[in-house]
Amino acid sequence: MNKEEPWTKFRSKRMQKRLLLALALFVLVIVSVNVLTHIAEKEAITKFKKLNGTFGSIKINILSRSVSIKNIAWQSPNQQYPHQVTIANCKFQGIGLFQLIFHKRIYIEKLLLDSGKISYNQLLEAKEAPSSKKKEYPVEIENIIVNNLYGELRQDSVSKIHGLVNASTGAFVSTDKFLKAFQSNFNYLEGSILDLTIKDAKGFYTTHVNEVQFDSRAQRLQIDSLTLIPQHTKYQFARKWGQQIDRIDLSIQKIDISRLDYPKLFDSLFSAGKISVTSADLLSFRDKRIPDGIEPIVPMPMTSLARLPFAISIDSIVLTSSKVTVEEFAVDGFQPGYINFQQLTALMTTIDNRYDSTKARHSKLVASGNLMGTGLVKATFSFPLDGSADYLTTGSLRDFRLADLNPMLENIAQLRIEEGHLKEVSFNFRYNDRKSIGSLAINYKDLKLQVLKSDKGKSENYFKSWLINALVMNTKDKSVDRAKRTGLIELERDRKRFIFNIWWKSIRSGLQSSFLGKSTPPLPKSKVRKN
Repeated sequence: MNKEEPWTKFRSKRMQKRLLLALALFVLVIVSVNVLTHIAEKEAITKFKKLNGTFGSIKINILSRSVSIKNIAWQSPNQQYPHQVTIANCKFQGIGLFQLIFHKRIYIEKLLLDSGKISYNQLLEAKEAPSSKKKEYPVEIENIIVNNLYGELRQDSVSKIHGLVNASTGAFVSTDKFLKAFQSNFNYLEGSILDLTIKDAKGFYTTHVNEVQFDSRAQRLQIDSLTLIPQHTKYQFARKWGQQIDRIDLSIQKIDISRLDYPKLFDSLFSAGKISVTSADLLSFRDKRIPDGIEPIVPMPMTSLARLPFAISIDSIVLTSSKVTVEEFAVDGFQPGYINFQQLTALMTTIDNRYDSTKARHSKLVASGNLMGTGLVKATFSFPLDGSADYLTTGSLRDFRLADLNPMLENIAQLRIEEGHLKEVSFNFRYNDRKSIGSLAINYKDLKLQVLKSDKGKSENYFKSWLINALVMNTKDKSVDRAKRTGLIELERDRKRFIFNIWWKSIRSGLQSSFLGKSTPPLPKSKVRKN
């Protein structure tokens, strides 16, 4: 008999015992994990019900440190205007058990929210009194991924902001000072918001954006198809408002912001390299038949910029392929008159509302476009950044058929240009919050005007037509002395209107002065419309 055989048998039995012990331990661990998982799932269901929530199913896997929840539904106790949450799939991955057990801190590597809706009601902010709550464990989430989640901000039963969110960010830390914590732990933000809709508090405008794309790593923000939509027709708008007011209709094909510093947004600083605006279409309409009301004074642009609660620093703004239309219904008119600028392009440099002596003193805007689709307009604007009062505009209009101004003149001034060709007009005026002063030199030929009667048929007042044509020098070309081709720009600013109003009226003042061969005095205060 082999002497090694008993030892071999002994070793084999010892291995069997070890295997049985390991198997028993494995079964014990599996059973324990299943028991703990079952207990954890029951505890989660019980606690979530106490919070007024339900879900279809929950799976807790302690070994993979993950939790999967399906069909979550929750709403705040306020039954009339509650906060509401519905999420089809929610998954927590990489849960830190060690941090939870020994440091009473919840750590999660990744949170995935897929397909659902979150509705937050602002009304509850004011109505819900602060209560003493048991201090919760702090929560830290490294990455949050949101797919097809519809977000909505409501006030009472009205949806103020809503859109479909697809985004990812890192990281999140729960604290009483949320924004400060988010700023210090901010890593990245990327994604998009589809079908974004914003309604103003008064219900006069709705802003809609097809898509907003953001990427903090690439420092980009893109806005596709933005529209500002008035909620009342042209003739109802001011009546609903209760007084005379400009009605704005705006559409922009695309806005592209590059070199946007996302972390600085937390410090109330909007810092960007370039903002490109493509195919903007702006229509401003005012019905002057509506009585004036008490409107606030509209500050000058740089004053408004300086008053913003956050700092702005932008290297340049570029506008291409755009259109601006100004439409007005005169008090005694029968239909609105309009003037427009087509194929507008513009470049504005150095936009900054926190000036110091090391920075540029002025912001420059260079623009060009076609007046009424024909005459080429070029203009340069200087905006003070250092707090000084004066603004400066210089420019020119070339090769323009003067009769193209009739859509505005006939309905606003009861005046028609029968014939006349403008070779060139150049203008230069300085203006501030109170007035505009400058000059305008014009080169035109064969101008003939008609004064219209105040009737619906726009028939001619022959006597007044003869009189005004007698006053107007019908030919002002380069052979005419420059002093006789020059008109004075001098008028008081209508402080209830935006800066476009003083631009247009300054040029109109110079044209009136040049046509009539005399300077145009400032309008008396009683005649300046408060609108």
